[in-house]
Amino acid sequence: MVEFSYIIVTYLSHKLIEEALQSISQYEESSSYEIIIVDNSPIEGHSLLKEKILQIGYENRVKIIHNPANNGYGGGNNIGIKQAQGQYIIVMNPDVRLMEPLQQDAKARFINSLSLAMIGYQQMGGENISFYRKPEWTFFLSGWIMKLRNKQGKFDSKKDFLSGAFIFLDKEKFEKIGLFDEQIFMYNEESDISNRFIKSNFDIAYIPTKKYSHLLDERPFNRNAFKNEMISLKYYLSKHNFDEQRIIRLYLKELNFKKIIAKVLNKKQSIKRFSEMMNEMKSIFVISNK
Repeated sequence: MVEFSYIIVTYLSHKLIEEALQSISQYEESSSYEIIIVDNSPIEGHSLLKEKILQIGYENRVKIIHNPANNGYGGGNNIGIKQAQGQYIIVMNPDVRLMEPLQQDAKARFINSLSLAMIGYQQMGGENISFYRKPEWTFFLSGWIMKLRNKQGKFDSKKDFLSGAFIFLDKEKFEKIGLFDEQIFMYNEESDISNRFIKSNFDIAYIPTKKYSHLLDERPFNRNAFKNEMISLKYYLSKHNFDEQRIIRLYLKELNFKKIIAKVLNKKQSIKRFSEMMNEMKSIFVISNK
């Protein structure tokens, strides 16, 4: 009987997948699980992924589903979840590495709390941010405050959302709320899922005493990725009927403040990045003069 189903959505991730799979094998050998890879890559990238899986000897240990239509992160995960046999789903990015066994800890927590639907653990990598503030609860300089709250382990499931890089889900409860919203191509999925769980009277837990690694490096600003994030944000705010004007004004206020600080420190790249972010937001959101 399969207890856990790992769902790993990939896109040109053949260089990352080996260590991800090996970390699962290293720490979860005695547990009953399956691994489903949903590959959103074009055919050339998919061929490289299959070659890598064959090279490392995992061809009989994983199920690979090719999804060349690439309907986004949520869409890819939904494909995998619908094929999954496990009672519990583990959504895992290909650049995540286990640092210790987590499955049995998660199972015990799900069993002990019948209302528990989602679990996240402490994320190590980058600035070690494991959870973020939901857009509707943002406030001036909330980005910096959230870094402090992460250090303190002060997670509020009503106002915060877990990093979606590595999360445990009760499959039955997740199916009840409709799985990932496929209208969201990428970004803001976690806030959306969190709100739907809470509205259905399910609980979300953050466990700071156990950890996993996420290979977050210093990536250059990608304007197209930020544009996609803002498009998802606009959809999310409209879907949940949140005050778009108030929220976007706060975002722009914080970005402008960061830009001023960058000017004082003469950080030209930061000045450029914040300016581009503000311009992109203004091109997507109509800001009233009130």
